[in-house]
Amino acid sequence: MPPPPIILIHRGDSFYLAHTIAQARSSNPESRLILLGDRSNSFYLGVEHHSYEDYFDEAREFAKLFTYEYFPNYQYPWILFCHQKYFALRDFVRAQGIDRFLLMDSDVLLYEPIEPYFAHYEHARMTVSGPPDVRLVHAALAIVNDISVMEDVCQTYGAMFSTPVSDLQKQFGTALFYEMVGLHTLSSLSGSCIQNTYGLDDDFAISHSVCEDPLFETKGNTVMIYWRGSVPYLKEVKTARTRRAPALHFHGKGKYMMQSHLRLRGGRLRLQHLTNRMLSSVLKYPLRCVRSCGGGRFLPKI
Repeated sequence: MPPPPIILIHRGDSFYLAHTIAQARSSNPESRLILLGDRSNSFYLGVEHHSYEDYFDEAREFAKLFTYEYFPNYQYPWILFCHQKYFALRDFVRAQGIDRFLLMDSDVLLYEPIEPYFAHYEHARMTVSGPPDVRLVHAALAIVNDISVMEDVCQTYGAMFSTPVSDLQKQFGTALFYEMVGLHTLSSLSGSCIQNTYGLDDDFAISHSVCEDPLFETKGNTVMIYWRGSVPYLKEVKTARTRRAPALHFHGKGKYMMQSHLRLRGGRLRLQHLTNRMLSSVLKYPLRCVRSCGGGRFLPKI
């Protein structure tokens, strides 16, 4: 049986996307690596590209619920997409006949084969990670053993945003409804079979964020990383025990650190990574220049 596929969902062509693709391909050469993206990131080598727009019908219906009152600031379109991506993902895996997969954020670098982790979490329908706070539980690296959980995620978001915003604010104690609010809600339900991996006493550690994880030794605001070959290790604050990290989450400004944390195997993969970065630059910046001059009405957004 082939290993489970790895799925990334990304809008636009971010400078770090080539790093994510290369590291996932390096650590999992036999896995199906899927980018559910748009026209602006359809050129990358080493990844199987599908358009999320082909699976966006119910995501557009959801947008009618998620109005500006739930997230009234300039981030609104992005936060809306962070919810909509689960609807597209649900419909994509159904259409593809995928029964289990690794969902990975595009700011995560993956260093180990993923197959053993599906066995480790075999009793969980899905994993999430992060301190048990309504604002912090995320699915940056999520094992999905049962795709029916995607329907639960979508129903959770639908039910939340069918509720008056004043009621949600009282219930959750927050005025901003990031995707983490729904993930925390669902994972907290008895019987959901969603495992929060944060703080578990395993011989490995799922990184919450290299920029903010109080469980591990830090230098400044960054988690200290100790390399053993091509695998990173983190040192616990309380016990000084080192634990391997199968992946690292470069949240926020951590994205600018990603290139220096690549551990790519083989000249062919390094060449592919370099080619992807060159293609990104060649396609992205000239098109942005054309758009800024008013001549890009019919060009894809990049």
